[in-house]
Amino acid sequence: MSAPRFLLLATLAVGLGSITPARAESAEAPPPSGFTRVEELSLDEALARLDSDSPTLQQASARADGARAMARQVASALLPVVAATGSYTRNSAESKMSLSSLFDGIESGINAASPVQITLDRSEVPDDLIIQPLQQWTGALSARVALFAGNAYADLAAALAGAQAADATVDGVQLQLRAALAQSAWLAAAADGFVSATERAVTTATEHAASAERGVGAGLFPQLYLLQAQTELAARQADLVRSRAVRDRALLAIGALLGRDGPVRILVPLDGIDVAPSSGDVGSQADEVRAAIPRRPEVQAKQSQLLVAQRQRTSAWLRHAPTLGASFAGFVSDVAFPTGDKAAWRFSLDLQWVLFDGGYRYGKLAEARAATRFAESALDEQKVTVAREVRDAERELDVAEEALRLSRVQRDTAAAAAASAERAFLAGTLGSMDSLDAAERAYLAEVGEIDSRARLAVARIAVRRAQGLPEGAQEAQ
Repeated sequence: MSAPRFLLLATLAVGLGSITPARAESAEAPPPSGFTRVEELSLDEALARLDSDSPTLQQASARADGARAMARQVASALLPVVAATGSYTRNSAESKMSLSSLFDGIESGINAASPVQITLDRSEVPDDLIIQPLQQWTGALSARVALFAGNAYADLAAALAGAQAADATVDGVQLQLRAALAQSAWLAAAADGFVSATERAVTTATEHAASAERGVGAGLFPQLYLLQAQTELAARQADLVRSRAVRDRALLAIGALLGRDGPVRILVPLDGIDVAPSSGDVGSQADEVRAAIPRRPEVQAKQSQLLVAQRQRTSAWLRHAPTLGASFAGFVSDVAFPTGDKAAWRFSLDLQWVLFDGGYRYGKLAEARAATRFAESALDEQKVTVAREVRDAERELDVAEEALRLSRVQRDTAAAAAASAERAFLAGTLGSMDSLDAAERAYLAEVGEIDSRARLAVARIAVRRAQGLPEGAQEAQ
């Protein structure tokens, strides 16, 4: 779990665990917060902002770009290397041999002994052979390419697989962040609903305290009733302060997840969350697990990492093979070379076979084998983790649906009991504590029902996350 998601869910879990959230009035008109300005977004807009602005996602994307750049670096070993050079040389002295004088001496010697005069052909011979020029300008263009480098091919395949693993990791981070943002939206909506419910509870407690005060003033109720009503009012007011603080922390946490230094409210219709009707065509859990495993980016990343390890093992083996390369170089100079030309070229084939390198290749091979075993084990472990997450998420979904069904019954019966108790209290046939107890039970039942709605939305998102499906605005409903 990434740090932003952990901090966000931890904040909401602590706040919403100690103060049970309640039902929001509507997604379009949430209760005001303690901030002067709160940015409001739909879930689709928030998810789009997350994809473009999330610092966590940007960091993962940057690492994937780095992995692709590394693959390009590795590929350079198989591509030609072309270089151009130029130089100026100034020697302390010039050294040259006069070929004209040499040929004159040869002709004189031959003609002195021969009755026929001989003239040597000097058309292809320079007058002077430059051994060391006094100064010289030279330029060169060279190219070298590997014709066969076995380990380089395997290294490139490993680097490409590493880039695929990085891309899959980005997809996994995005899937996780989108699910965390959607869950946070519903939990924050529950916090808004709890504020609304607590405000209504404060209003009810205020009216009850006023009724008790009038009854005590008229001599109908003992002073104890007024003290009990005032105690209940103070408790509800304290709940309101805490609920607003929890709601504000939730809005700030959503803003941080979106890379914003401020509160953000995501408008989601919490009242629209309901138990899904039973569909009679439900696949087995084993089928869902089999379908989820290839979809999960984490599994895809582990598979690519295994491919990296296997290619690295192949590369370690191919280090024992010879390498073959070709090179070409062209030269130009303002001073003639010994051939008499001012331009020249050279081509070569180079074969190298390392027979013993001190044991480095054997150590590299052992390291690659160990990495392959580790990657195989990590892939198996990830598949088991995915299967467990799918089963746990579906189990939590079943629990959340049943909890919502029961919370509705509890809300309706508690509300009816509270209304009846209040009428009996005003009629003087029921004590203050009994009336306050009924009101508190109705209050807790109301917030429990909206808490069940939020948890059902969160559970549905968790199921989709476990199955490797992307999150959207309509998926939790």
